[in-house]
Amino acid sequence: MTESIYSLVSKEVIAKSCVQIFQHNTAIIKANQTLTHLYYIPDGRAKIYHSTEHGKDIFIHFLSANDWIGELTFLGIEEETKQVISIGETCVLAIPKHLVENHLFSDKQFLIELNRFIGKKLLDRTHHFVKNQSYDLKYRLATFMIDMSHKAVYSEKHVNVVDYLGTSYRHLLQVLKDFQDENYIEKIGQSTYRLNKAKLQDYYIH
Repeated sequence: MTESIYSLVSKEVIAKSCVQIFQHNTAIIKANQTLTHLYYIPDGRAKIYHSTEHGKDIFIHFLSANDWIGELTFLGIEEETKQVISIGETCVLAIPKHLVENHLFSDKQFLIELNRFIGKKLLDRTHHFVKNQSYDLKYRLATFMIDMSHKAVYSEKHVNVVDYLGTSYRHLLQVLKDFQDENYIEKIGQSTYRLNKAKLQDYYIH
């Protein structure tokens, strides 16, 4: 367990919580799931999708170490949970609902840190929109592919990428073709590519 969680949550709460390990591309929580736990990621990565009423999954954001899952639902801000899927092996601390409500939400310091986390998440979303306006698609796509990949393999539906990066289907396909021609990526399946991360890193937005 990382040191940061011990500065936020008492040892008593941690002792009564459980550690769960999710393998690559496994649902940590599902859309519209009733949450019985608040989740904290000490190690690993995940991706968040919003499921529309028409059955379309829209990619929203990445999660990484020291992020929370389900905090908006527990705070009563979000009524319907979004789908959260692991990227690679992801370790999660699952804190039972009664501990969240009876211990964490009466802890002033925890609530301050949770507010900071939510504020940072909002700023990250704002930064994403700024990037979409400031960088050519090849830079944004390279960054997205690296962040989304596991063991140098990237797989994501083109329609999700078009929505997230704010581009056209045609433009996306053209940049993917350019990447293939320049040996930055190799297509190995439908919407699936093996990345030459050393080369693709040249376009990564830090």
